[in-house]
Amino acid sequence: MSTNIAAIVDYSAQVAASIQDVRLYNGETIGVRAVFGTGQGLYTDPLHPGEYIQPAPENPDEPYTHVSDLPDTPAIEYVTQSGLVSLEWTVPMSLIVNRGTLATLRQTMMPFYGPYLAAFLTDPTLGGLCEIAYIKNMRLGPEDQWDRLFMDLLVHEEVHFP
Repeated sequence: MSTNIAAIVDYSAQVAASIQDVRLYNGETIGVRAVFGTGQGLYTDPLHPGEYIQPAPENPDEPYTHVSDLPDTPAIEYVTQSGLVSLEWTVPMSLIVNRGTLATLRQTMMPFYGPYLAAFLTDPTLGGLCEIAYIKNMRLGPEDQWDRLFMDLLVHEEVHFP
């Protein structure tokens, strides 16, 4: 058996697409408008019917875009001598919004904390692809053209390598 990490990354983008009807400080109701992963052709994009989750572009073209990115090298723990290993992945994710003042960034991103946590806590095995996955941390990050809410999705997977 092989690792499910490619499917996990794209599936996490599909989960993020469910984050809708978030009420912002100014009364506007918004949701994730676009999602990207690694583009393995495994999962359909709920926000673009008939299309698959695509790889993230170099520069996003709309606000409220979610990106599930390539994970770091996993922490590996041997469970049995017959080849069962425990893999702990960190999948970097981000929600991208328009660049603004730090105050506006705080007001815009704060309402997304709860919905993101809820979306991933209600599907802790990511459709059965892993043992457990959850958002480990969230932090704001201003960039040149966009601002981001960075999140680390911690994924625990057990795989038997022959």
